[in-house]
Amino acid sequence: MIEPRPVKSLRPSDAESFSVWRFIQFEMLSENIDETFILPVTPVPVTTLNNCIVLTKVKFANGDEFYAIIGNIYIESEKKTNILIFISIFNDVVWVDLSRSIDPDYNENGPIALARKLNLPVDSIFPIHYDLRPFVVFQENALVGEISKDKVQISDIELMDIILS
Repeated sequence: MIEPRPVKSLRPSDAESFSVWRFIQFEMLSENIDETFILPVTPVPVTTLNNCIVLTKVKFANGDEFYAIIGNIYIESEKKTNILIFISIFNDVVWVDLSRSIDPDYNENGPIALARKLNLPVDSIFPIHYDLRPFVVFQENALVGEISKDKVQISDIELMDIILS
């Protein structure tokens, strides 16, 4: 049996065996296992990415490919995905998170910080292109897209409506 493991313990080589991972259920939490622990999902393709992350390659604006962990994909809502998507890029040593403009740590972990941590110009990275169609049965628009360096222009009320929808 495969044991739960922390998200940040994933490595690109894990994608060879398992590309889709689900966060553990509440009942599995313990002193040694917290809400950041995941288990692989099989079989793939899946019917939903709710409570899941995908370990796959993304393509930067300059054509370079990097492994990424992508989460907050709502296959039924392209708009919700575009606003809430989470991505972390592997830089050959550690995972580097990209905070979106709606995140409280945007100034510390936004596009400029990601570029600095990857030692690349911002315009070489953004937009970041992703394609999650190989991992999901349903071929919805939310599975293919790009992550821009631009701030999301959304009011707090609109954001809450999207989160709660």
